Amino acid sequence: MMKIIVFDTETTGVRVTDEVLSLAMVDGEGSVLLDRLYAPQSHKEWPQAQQVHHISPQDLIGRPTILSDKQEIEALLNDEDTMLVGYNLGFDLRLLRQSGLTIHPHRTYDVMDAFAEYRKVPGTQRGKWRKFKLIECAAYFQYDWQDTKAHGALADSLATLHCYKKLAKIIGGPASNPFAGYLGLPFSRIAADELRELKKLLKLPLQKDIIYVNDQNESLPADEVTITRVLQPSGSCVLSVTAGGQSHDVLADFLAEMQKTGFRKVEQPLVSRRPAPAEMAEQTSLF
Repeated sequence: MMKIIVFDTETTGVRVTDEVLSLAMVDGEGSVLLDRLYAPQSHKEWPQAQQVHHISPQDLIGRPTILSDKQEIEALLNDEDTMLVGYNLGFDLRLLRQSGLTIHPHRTYDVMDAFAEYRKVPGTQRGKWRKFKLIECAAYFQYDWQDTKAHGALADSLATLHCYKKLAKIIGGPASNPFAGYLGLPFSRIAADELRELKKLLKLPLQKDIIYVNDQNESLPADEVTITRVLQPSGSCVLSVTAGGQSHDVLADFLAEMQKTGFRKVEQPLVSRRPAPAEMAEQTSLF
């Protein structure tokens, strides 16, 4: 049975050099699995972020770095029977990786994206729905913060769990995402590491394109990847992948011959070296 872990981080900032200061996890019932503060490895101060989450350098004196819990955290988040739930999940996964952790979850559910899709409020970018803040999503679903406040990792995890349960009842649970572990990473990692997962994708009844967005930094363009399953009139299946302005059409006939180094079409079918029965008979008659 699939388990759920809802988690959130508080960090030194949003840039590619920033680090995790706080990490909290709760299970599907709201029980706390982890709630800890961590000293950053390189940052000495973070005045802008401190104004939001109120974690000061003094609060972290004597605290270990997140690497002290590396094995425990990776075991929880990489468990194959666990789905990770978060709000702007790609950001949290990226910050954990930037802090030295190896995170490749098997299933993910981003409540921020699901809520945006549910509300369907036009955003500032054409063709994009508006992305709401967690506090707005929580207010919409009448979440009671009780004695907690937003922008604390544990408080935000519990609020995210509440919103997830509300959305799951309205729009149903998440679809299986075979590339969940790559959320927050460039698409090139899929092509380099997990081409075998493309085989699984061809077997899924996709209702719409799968889109991956890698928001490395607000000042940098997002790496948006679209994966589409297309049935051809001939009955063959094409997996069309678009990333970085380039498209790859992956034919089902060639999937078995793909190599992990990238997309490749086999120019000629593999030929068995075993002689055909007739050839074997001819060879036998020569002796």
